[in-house]
Amino acid sequence: RRNSRSPSQSDDEGGGRHKKPDDYGVDTMKITDDDAAFILGKGGKTKEKISRVSQAEIELFERDLILEIRGSRMQRRRAKKYAEGVM
Repeated sequence: RRNSRSPSQSDDEGGGRHKKPDDYGVDTMKITDDDAAFILGKGGKTKEKISRVSQAEIELFERDLILEIRGSRMQRRRAKKYAEGVM
């Protein structure tokens, strides 16, 4: 029974959590202090929701007022659209 299981996906992905799409990239947006507050939301909930619905990774650098969006082209486009809707 040793060979009855197929290898897990992480074996051929170098142990990473998810395989990154071919069009994976990073977009940055310069934002204002007020926009940062709106995007972050109470307890970071708005930022988490934008990330969840767009399926992109979002990081807000409050000191530099930069919003960094990581993901596929479509994920980044959605996250940017949702973020702009909040601002």
